[in-house]
Amino acid sequence: MIKAILKKMYRILKPVELPTFQPEFGGSGITEDCYRWIVENISPGAEVLEFGAGLVSTPKLGEIFSLTSIEHNEQYIGQFNSNYIHAPLSKWDGWYQRDKVEKIKNLNFELAIIDGPPGSGNRFGILLNLDLISKIPIILIDDADRPSEKILLQLLSQNLNSEYTDFGHFAVITNRL
Repeated sequence: MIKAILKKMYRILKPVELPTFQPEFGGSGITEDCYRWIVENISPGAEVLEFGAGLVSTPKLGEIFSLTSIEHNEQYIGQFNSNYIHAPLSKWDGWYQRDKVEKIKNLNFELAIIDGPPGSGNRFGILLNLDLISKIPIILIDDADRPSEKILLQLLSQNLNSEYTDFGHFAVITNRL
C-alpha cells in the first residue's frame, strides 16, 4: 500500500530539472557593452580585481579571468569562481574596511573594476586608498553615467595623472605607469 502511494506521488512530483543560473546584463550588474569591452581588452587568465561582487560580473568574469572580488555583503561570498575578500563597510567613510583590503596592495592586477560599494555616491572612499590601485594599469568605473560616479571618474583620473575614456554607462582610466 505504501509502495503504491509512493509510486503515485513520484509520478505527480517527478524531479524537475531547474534551469542553470544565467545572469542578466544591466540592472544593478554590468552592461553587456562593459563585459564585451573587458573581454576584448584584457587577456584571458589575467588577474582582475573587482570592488563589489555581484550576480552578473562575478560569475561571468570568473569564468575567463583570475578574479579577486572585494565584497561587503556576506551573501555574495563564495557563490562564484572568485577569490573573495569579505570587507565590511567602514562606519567612518562608508567604504570597505582598510585592514580587510590591504592585502591587495602588493598583488599584480591587470584591471580593477570599481562597482562597489553599491549605490550612487558610495565609492568616493577609493580616493583615500589610491595606493591600493595606483599600480593597476587599467581601472574601469561602472555606472559612470551617474553624476556622482562621473565626479569620481574625474577625481580618480586627476589624482592618478591619467586619461580616461567615457563609454556612457562605464568609463576606463588608463593609468600611466
